[in-house]
Amino acid sequence: MTLAQFQAKNGDKMFSRLDTNKDGKISPDEFASLRKQNPEADAKAEKAGKRGPRMFARFDADKDGALSRTEANAVMAMRFKRMDANNDGVLTLEELSARGGGAKVGV
Repeated sequence: MTLAQFQAKNGDKMFSRLDTNKDGKISPDEFASLRKQNPEADAKAEKAGKRGPRMFARFDADKDGALSRTEANAVMAMRFKRMDANNDGVLTLEELSARGGGAKVGV
């Protein structure tokens, strides 16, 4: 799976799930709701000092207070890079199924 395929498959799903009001951008509240949907992740975030707002700020490249589709694609690219263990620009079935790569980025 290439980066473009990964972004198309996973980015659309992630963006649709997070953009609850369907305005074409993800607000800090919508971003935080992802954590609240998963009690285990929420507990870890609380323990880590609420790093969600810091992650959101890092992902919000243009600092407009919302994540655009372009910024969401950049997040997916970061995740792809972490999952691509051999850095060949393609995710194999082995890399896709490895849990370690998928969990390193909080989105």
